[in-house]
Amino acid sequence: MDNEKTSDDVASIAGRILGGGKYSDDEVLTLAASALTQTPDKDGIKGLPVAGYKKTQSQEAVDLVNGFKADEERLLRKLDVLAKNAGGSVREEIRARLAGETPNNGPTADPRWLAKGRTALEEAFMFINRAVFQPARVALPEDDTADGRFHHYNGKEELNIVADDAKAE
Repeated sequence: MDNEKTSDDVASIAGRILGGGKYSDDEVLTLAASALTQTPDKDGIKGLPVAGYKKTQSQEAVDLVNGFKADEERLLRKLDVLAKNAGGSVREEIRARLAGETPNNGPTADPRWLAKGRTALEEAFMFINRAVFQPARVALPEDDTADGRFHHYNGKEELNIVADDAKAE
């Protein structure tokens, strides 16, 4: 397999796979190899070109957030199991027994509170990950400053001037 595929080729393969089009096993391997062979530049891991986020992240930051993402997934899977039993009650157990069914013997949960807890958990991990990656405010086309540079509000009632070359970071 040729691992020297151009980014256009890889993007085309990814588009077909995600779009439900036809693709071969070799194309899947090419896409996987491309993802696995992404290398950090001298300053860190290259990120997506998302406004407000740094162009690169350190390997330590990426590893930390990936660890948080794994922790989040483990907790969400536990909540998925609990959600299957959400709303269970004594009445439901009696109904199941009278119908000759095996009652659900797992833990039960109030579905409203479970949903609120799940949302809070997802928000907590989002906040933690943003704390690590530290996205910044972004300049908008309608921002017009006297000096032609973007002024960034840092949350402390003062403006910091962000150099033109740092706008994208």
